[in-house]
Amino acid sequence: MGGVSSGPNPKLACARQAAALIPAWDGLASSACAEPCGGSKGVVFKLSCPGQSDVYCVRILQPGESLMLVSMSRALAARGLCPDVVGSSSTALVQRWIQGSAPSAFHWRDRDSLLRLARFVARLHSLPLEPGTAEAPKARLADLRGLVAGLPPGKAESVGVNLYEVISELESNCGSLLPSRHELVFTHGDLHMGNLIEEGEGRLWAIDLESAGSRPRTTDLAYLFLHMGTNHVLKAYPSWDSRQVFAAAYLQECGKPDDTGAVAELLYEVELEWPFQALWYGIILIYLQTPHFATSLLHSVPHAGRVLAWAGSDAERRQQVLERGVSAIAHDYMTDQ
Repeated sequence: MGGVSSGPNPKLACARQAAALIPAWDGLASSACAEPCGGSKGVVFKLSCPGQSDVYCVRILQPGESLMLVSMSRALAARGLCPDVVGSSSTALVQRWIQGSAPSAFHWRDRDSLLRLARFVARLHSLPLEPGTAEAPKARLADLRGLVAGLPPGKAESVGVNLYEVISELESNCGSLLPSRHELVFTHGDLHMGNLIEEGEGRLWAIDLESAGSRPRTTDLAYLFLHMGTNHVLKAYPSWDSRQVFAAAYLQECGKPDDTGAVAELLYEVELEWPFQALWYGIILIYLQTPHFATSLLHSVPHAGRVLAWAGSDAERRQQVLERGVSAIAHDYMTDQ
């Protein structure tokens, strides 16, 4: 590939300038080639240099995020959880390029792959939090209302539901069901297969950490389970057996009890979290101008809240929710209407 002209694209120009942060390319930065390589914000580039075998990934940093993102990336890299940081500045983060691909959703059908994924997420959540770290907002009622308020005119109505009414109903049905106190852990904040890279014989790496922060572990787990559906089909949810295997391995890696009761408790908290994460993701899809994907997801949220309210503290009903998943039951309610 020949050198890419920076032209009028400031992000591309910044990516090429970041080549100067790579010690191995001392004196060669002006020959670097930058190639866009994904990311919804267009801020991730693949850097190469003629005559050099090493390839790097550069992320253009948004104002105010450089210190936090670089610090987290270095901490995770030291634990072998994200690619090594080669260099950084106030405008760019350069990391080793990982030659691999996003793990397949078929991981949920392969026990060994499922165990690797669960243990990796547990190690991610075990990153020590800095003293005084505040909880990063995500999918809580005030944050959800703020997201809706920030939508461009007409976008909220494009999915055919009143999002403010959905949030209010979710608060009424599920607000009291969530645990009053959560253990806060380091979370990825956007945990799905597209933000993981599988290298070689199943080695996993986390990427795209700009949403990382201190939250309950169930926010990451519910978001991950949510994304297991193919093309956002709500019935394609991880099976009960797969979720039990995942949860037991996850708890064991975290050094927590992994007996049947502990597994069921964790997984029910994930189900309680599911409608909040589904609502969050649906609103994000509207921001990303893919309302056709958001519609079925957002329509399912009120039904999911009603299912969880119906289950309440009834052991038999809660077991139904655990075994089928609140998303599948909500989907059945939707199709029956």
